[in-house]
Amino acid sequence: MPSHNAVTLVGHLTKDPEVKQTKAGSVCEFTVAVQGPVDPKTMKPAVDFIDCQAWKTWADNLAKFSRQGDLLLVWGRLKQERWETDGGALRSRLRVVAVKVLKLRSKLQPGIEEPEPSAEVDADVPF
Repeated sequence: MPSHNAVTLVGHLTKDPEVKQTKAGSVCEFTVAVQGPVDPKTMKPAVDFIDCQAWKTWADNLAKFSRQGDLLLVWGRLKQERWETDGGALRSRLRVVAVKVLKLRSKLQPGIEEPEPSAEVDADVPF
């Protein structure tokens, strides 16, 4: 049976994204805070912090046009990273490698009204 690795997230940027240059091109590592279900004990929603990574044009545009608090839609795939510490302990983590990122809403500043979202989006243009 074929397998499928796809992730869709809607959440807020936890800090301003920054781009780093590598041999493979621009990379932007960012974290998205995603609200989960309500905890019946506290009656507050759980929040998960998901580490993500975007490459090349997506990385450049994310850093140029997005800021902490912006609401993003991230499509991507899960990637497991494994390594061994200097002490010999095995570690691993999952991160989302974004294949497409859309800004759904900017963090609002007091006194500024948010414009209505555009009905048309050019799917071929990053951001």
